[in-house]
Formats: sequence, structure tokens, C-alpha cells
Amino acid sequence: LVLTEEQQTNSFAEALAGRISKACFSWLDLPVEVLGALDLPAVPLNMGLEAAMLPNAEKVAQKLEALLAQ
Repeated sequence: LVLTEEQQTNSFAEALAGRISKACFSWLDLPVEVLGALDLPAVPLNMGLEAAMLPNAEKVAQKLEALLAQ
């Protein structure tokens, strides 16, 4: 799992996951997943909306559980 605070689409983390997949494909048991911020035009000024946009411990745990359940 590649985790980033930036938006996932066209991010460095997405490119890194692609490079990991390409270089390590024969050794991987599962695809490399990326978790990042929601694709919004800007970080919201409202603290509640900002918290909903950014990755947090709960979102990481859910993503890891889904990944390991495959």
C-alpha cells in the first residue's frame, strides 16, 4: 500500500506504485494499491471537510483489511 496525502489521480504515489508493480511483478502476490486524498480542486477550509478528504488511520485500516482479504 502506497499512502500519500496528495490527491491520488496523477500523483507521485500512483507513479511509484506503477514502478513497484513493473519492477517487482513476479514477486508480488497482490497488486500495489494507492490511498490518497479525494480528488477535489483544493483542500477545504472547513476542518470537518478537510478530515473527510484526507487519508486517516481508519481509511488506512479499511484499505489494508480489503487488500489482505483478497
